Amino acid sequence: PCRRGFETWGKGALEVYSFLLDSKNRVMKINTVSIGTLDSSLVHPREVFKDAIMASSASIIVAHNHPSGDPTPSTEDKRVTQRLNEAVQLLGIELLNHVVIGDNKWVSRKQVDAYTGARRLPTQH
Repeated sequence: PCRRGFETWGKGALEVYSFLLDSKNRVMKINTVSIGTLDSSLVHPREVFKDAIMASSASIIVAHNHPSGDPTPSTEDKRVTQRLNEAVQLLGIELLNHVVIGDNKWVSRKQVDAYTGARRLPTQH
């Protein structure tokens, strides 16, 4: 199984990952798309979907952290999500979600309307 400890993930730099899924939404692979600076990272659809195309992924989930601890999506986060949505129309790979992770909280494009509100990460035992 693919597992990462996201509770301490990316405290020093903004990190972007893609989760490549098969047709039954099982994680095939987790890719590091970009590791940036404290407040920015290069996120281009070409980089996000490169490995998904090579692996013949049916869909992907994109996730990144906010080192500030506040998972509220920025204007740039929303812009990137829009660009990814435009790219999937041509590629035929479904973008299932774009998740922003902060200090033990997360915001999901799919589960929180218009990026409002934050949810707590489940506690791992």
